[in-house]
Amino acid sequence: MLYFLTTVSLVLNVLCFYLIAVLWQKQSGGGVALQDEQVKRELEDLLLAYASEMKEQNDEIMNLIKENCGTGPVKTEPAAENHIEDAKDSSPAAATENIQDAILHQDVLNYAESGYTAGEIAKMLDRGKGEIELILKFHGAR
Repeated sequence: MLYFLTTVSLVLNVLCFYLIAVLWQKQSGGGVALQDEQVKRELEDLLLAYASEMKEQNDEIMNLIKENCGTGPVKTEPAAENHIEDAKDSSPAAATENIQDAILHQDVLNYAESGYTAGEIAKMLDRGKGEIELILKFHGAR
């Protein structure tokens, strides 16, 4: 009988500690929300830096295209404040990728000017709707 009572007492103690731990986690849940906001801000800053870098590279490509066609350089907009400088890659593969990005941006803008929605453009170009919305937002369309 004594063995049964000590076992029950031990189980109740473990249960109490478990409930205290669960309650403590719920009480400290406010810290998680603060961390989530910080992560959201960091992601937003990262996306803005990436978009700014894409815009700058797009302007450089457009200038190269215009210079090769003989029409002169294109006016560029200043980069965002939180722009992150990376080493320039001058390989042919990188140049091809930059040109493809420039063509994608131009196609998106042309479709948007024609009245297509971001979802329709995404389907036509086989891209994500979020990517299309980011490009439109970046170029100030809609």
